[in-house]
Amino acid sequence: GLDARWRKHVARAFDPAAQDILDVCSGTGELLLTAKASGRGTRHVASDFCEPMLRAGIRDNGLGAEADGVVTADTQRLPFADDSFDAVLVGFGLRNLGELDHGLEEIHRVLRPGGQLLTLEFFRVSRKWLEAPVGFYLSRVVPLLGRIVGGDGPAYTYLPESMGRFVTVREFGERLRNAGFEAEIRVETQTLGIAHLVCARTVTTR
Repeated sequence: GLDARWRKHVARAFDPAAQDILDVCSGTGELLLTAKASGRGTRHVASDFCEPMLRAGIRDNGLGAEADGVVTADTQRLPFADDSFDAVLVGFGLRNLGELDHGLEEIHRVLRPGGQLLTLEFFRVSRKWLEAPVGFYLSRVVPLLGRIVGGDGPAYTYLPESMGRFVTVREFGERLRNAGFEAEIRVETQTLGIAHLVCARTVTTR
């Protein structure tokens, strides 16, 4: 249930001036729907490479009725014009991109000058003292709870494996700057470093 708390935190971090919002790697749309329920934005578009996930969001979460658009699209090749959105959301999806840099460049391209990227993600642990507790929680506790509560333990073993292959928060900041985002990037730790919210902006002029 921590993810629901984290999603609400993302909604609070929104620039209140943002009107057009895109949620990439949207899955079943929970993050976008949380943002809309919190009064963020006036136009909401969900996109994901996995069409069955979007269909599940339409069926189970009312995504089709709540969103202004639901688009099957690869985040590395977004089918939107340059400067189309004021804010882009991505929740726990960047670890699944084949080419992270291409995805960040595409996100940057569709954002307007001064636009906001809000990333909620599990990053590779960079602090030695956190490796053992976070690793134990994610590799042992979460799969066990997944079996007990959700009946699907193996699905949760993917989490620590994908984290281990992903970048650290510091490395992610460097990737963002290389993609054209402003040098000043805000990072907020969630639940003792299990997850992080990273907020970045495009430069106001290009």
